[in-house]
Amino acid sequence: MAGVTAAVSARLKADEARRPGFYAAGSGPLPQVRGSTLPVMELALQITLIVTSVLVVLLVLLHVQRRILLTMTGLASALRNSG
Repeated sequence: MAGVTAAVSARLKADEARRPGFYAAGSGPLPQVRGSTLPVMELALQITLIVTSVLVVLLVLLHVQRRILLTMTGLASALRNSG
């Protein structure tokens, strides 16, 4: 049974080695491909994360500012009505 598993594994590695863009596990570091879109995708992901983070922070600040303004408006009207 072990021989069959080894043969299947060797065949899969050979198939992966023949297909461009697929590399067998343990075959060493991936080669550097000129014109690869991976750095562009990584940059796009980083920009997306930064923009999302900034939007979340702005929404939180807007919510906090609104609550502060409502509280201060409520205090001002309470002071006006008490006198």
